[in-house]
Amino acid sequence: MSQFQAILDDVQAACVAVLNVATYSSFDEVQNNILQKMIDSPQTMWVLDVGEEIQERNYSIDSPTYRLPVTIYLVSTVAVINGNVQSYLSGYLETLRNNIRNQVLTTAQAIEDGTVNASVGNEVMIQMLGRSFTGVVGGTLTFSPGLLYAF
Repeated sequence: MSQFQAILDDVQAACVAVLNVATYSSFDEVQNNILQKMIDSPQTMWVLDVGEEIQERNYSIDSPTYRLPVTIYLVSTVAVINGNVQSYLSGYLETLRNNIRNQVLTTAQAIEDGTVNASVGNEVMIQMLGRSFTGVVGGTLTFSPGLLYAF
Protein backbone atom coordinates (compact mmCIF):
# COMPACT_ATOMS: atom_id res chain seq x y z
CA MET A 1 0.00 0.00 0.00
CA SER A 2 1.32 3.43 -0.90
CA GLN A 3 1.90 6.09 1.75
CA PHE A 4 -0.72 8.25 0.06
CA GLN A 5 -3.39 5.52 0.28
CA ALA A 6 -2.43 4.74 3.87
CA ILE A 7 -2.95 8.39 4.85
CA LEU A 8 -6.31 8.46 3.05
CA ASP A 9 -7.40 5.28 4.86
CA ASP A 10 -6.21 6.74 8.17
CA VAL A 11 -8.21 9.96 7.65
CA GLN A 12 -11.26 7.92 6.62
CA ALA A 13 -11.05 5.88 9.83
CA ALA A 14 -10.83 9.10 11.87
CA CYS A 15 -13.97 10.41 10.14
CA VAL A 16 -15.97 7.23 10.73
CA ALA A 17 -14.91 7.20 14.39
CA VAL A 18 -16.57 10.62 14.80
CA LEU A 19 -19.69 9.92 12.72
CA ASN A 20 -20.25 6.47 11.25
CA VAL A 21 -21.69 7.29 7.82
CA ALA A 22 -20.66 6.57 4.23
CA THR A 23 -17.27 7.95 3.23
CA TYR A 24 -16.13 8.71 -0.29
CA SER A 25 -12.54 9.39 -1.18
CA SER A 26 -12.76 11.08 -4.53
CA PHE A 27 -15.08 13.54 -6.18
CA ASP A 28 -15.45 11.24 -9.19
CA GLU A 29 -17.07 8.59 -7.04
CA VAL A 30 -19.26 11.18 -5.38
CA GLN A 31 -20.31 12.76 -8.66
CA ASN A 32 -21.50 9.36 -9.88
CA ASN A 33 -23.40 8.47 -6.71
CA ILE A 34 -24.41 11.49 -4.67
CA LEU A 35 -27.45 12.66 -6.60
CA GLN A 36 -29.16 9.27 -6.59
CA LYS A 37 -28.23 8.60 -2.95
CA MET A 38 -29.54 11.97 -1.83
CA ILE A 39 -32.78 11.45 -3.80
CA ASP A 40 -33.30 7.85 -2.63
CA SER A 41 -32.83 8.53 1.05
CA PRO A 42 -31.84 11.56 3.10
CA GLN A 43 -28.38 10.97 4.51
CA THR A 44 -25.08 12.35 5.70
CA MET A 45 -21.69 11.49 4.19
CA TRP A 46 -18.00 12.31 4.43
CA VAL A 47 -16.11 13.26 1.27
CA LEU A 48 -12.30 13.28 1.34
CA ASP A 49 -10.31 15.42 -1.06
CA VAL A 50 -6.53 15.57 -1.20
CA GLY A 51 -4.25 17.87 -3.13
CA GLU A 52 -0.78 17.34 -4.52
CA GLU A 53 1.92 16.52 -2.05
CA ILE A 54 4.49 19.21 -1.36
CA GLN A 55 8.01 18.54 -0.13
CA GLU A 56 8.62 20.15 3.27
CA ARG A 57 12.28 21.15 3.14
CA ASN A 58 12.44 22.91 6.51
CA TYR A 59 11.11 20.18 8.77
CA SER A 60 13.59 17.29 8.75
CA ILE A 61 17.09 16.83 7.43
CA ASP A 62 17.14 13.09 8.24
CA SER A 63 14.45 11.89 5.85
CA PRO A 64 12.35 13.37 3.05
CA THR A 65 9.28 15.00 4.57
CA TYR A 66 6.12 15.95 2.69
CA ARG A 67 2.79 17.67 3.23
CA LEU A 68 -0.48 16.42 1.82
CA PRO A 69 -3.23 19.08 1.66
CA VAL A 70 -6.49 17.53 2.85
CA THR A 71 -10.05 18.83 2.81
CA ILE A 72 -12.78 16.82 4.49
CA TYR A 73 -16.37 17.61 3.59
CA LEU A 74 -19.36 16.68 5.74
CA VAL A 75 -22.39 16.75 3.44
CA SER A 76 -25.95 16.18 4.60
CA THR A 77 -29.57 16.62 3.68
CA VAL A 78 -31.44 19.01 5.92
CA ALA A 79 -34.02 16.28 6.56
CA VAL A 80 -31.59 14.25 8.73
CA ILE A 81 -30.39 17.18 10.85
CA ASN A 82 -32.16 17.76 14.14
CA GLY A 83 -31.74 21.37 15.19
CA ASN A 84 -29.37 24.02 13.91
CA VAL A 85 -27.55 23.08 10.69
CA GLN A 86 -24.35 24.97 11.53
CA SER A 87 -24.18 23.49 15.03
CA TYR A 88 -24.68 19.98 13.64
CA LEU A 89 -21.95 20.35 11.03
CA SER A 90 -19.47 22.25 13.18
CA GLY A 91 -19.88 19.83 16.11
CA TYR A 92 -18.72 16.86 14.04
CA LEU A 93 -16.07 18.78 12.10
CA GLU A 94 -14.56 20.33 15.25
CA THR A 95 -14.49 16.93 16.98
CA LEU A 96 -12.71 15.47 13.96
CA ARG A 97 -10.24 18.37 13.86
CA ASN A 98 -9.44 17.96 17.56
CA ASN A 99 -9.01 14.19 17.19
CA ILE A 100 -6.63 14.60 14.26
CA ARG A 101 -4.74 17.37 16.06
CA ASN A 102 -4.42 15.07 19.10
CA GLN A 103 -2.67 12.47 16.94
CA VAL A 104 -5.28 9.83 16.17
CA LEU A 105 -3.61 9.39 12.78
CA THR A 106 -0.82 6.83 12.59
CA THR A 107 0.46 7.75 9.11
CA ALA A 108 0.66 11.55 9.22
CA GLN A 109 0.74 14.45 11.66
CA ALA A 110 -1.28 17.66 11.81
CA ILE A 111 1.19 20.41 12.71
CA GLU A 112 -1.26 23.28 12.23
CA ASP A 113 -4.88 23.28 13.37
CA GLY A 114 -7.36 22.51 10.65
CA THR A 115 -9.84 25.18 9.60
CA VAL A 116 -13.55 24.43 10.03
CA ASN A 117 -16.18 26.15 7.92
CA ALA A 118 -19.69 25.00 8.80
CA SER A 119 -21.60 27.64 6.88
CA VAL A 120 -20.74 26.78 3.30
CA GLY A 121 -24.20 25.47 2.41
CA ASN A 122 -24.66 24.98 -1.31
CA GLU A 123 -21.10 26.12 -2.00
CA VAL A 124 -20.01 22.56 -1.20
CA MET A 125 -22.34 21.14 -3.84
CA ILE A 126 -21.32 23.76 -6.37
CA GLN A 127 -17.65 22.97 -5.80
CA MET A 128 -18.13 19.21 -6.05
CA LEU A 129 -20.84 18.93 -8.68
CA GLY A 130 -20.98 22.26 -10.46
CA ARG A 131 -24.47 23.16 -9.24
CA SER A 132 -26.40 23.73 -6.04
CA PHE A 133 -29.10 21.53 -4.54
CA THR A 134 -32.06 22.50 -2.38
CA GLY A 135 -31.97 20.88 1.04
CA VAL A 136 -28.35 19.72 0.83
CA VAL A 137 -25.81 21.43 3.10
CA GLY A 138 -22.19 20.90 3.99
CA GLY A 139 -19.17 21.98 5.93
CA THR A 140 -15.44 21.58 5.51
CA LEU A 141 -12.35 20.83 7.54
CA THR A 142 -9.18 21.88 5.73
CA PHE A 143 -5.58 21.09 6.62
CA SER A 144 -3.35 23.45 4.72
CA PRO A 145 -0.47 23.48 3.92
CA GLY A 146 -1.24 19.85 4.76
CA LEU A 147 -0.71 16.83 6.94
CA LEU A 148 2.97 16.10 7.50
CA TYR A 149 4.49 12.72 6.73
CA ALA A 150 7.91 11.23 6.04
CA PHE A 151 9.13 8.32 3.95
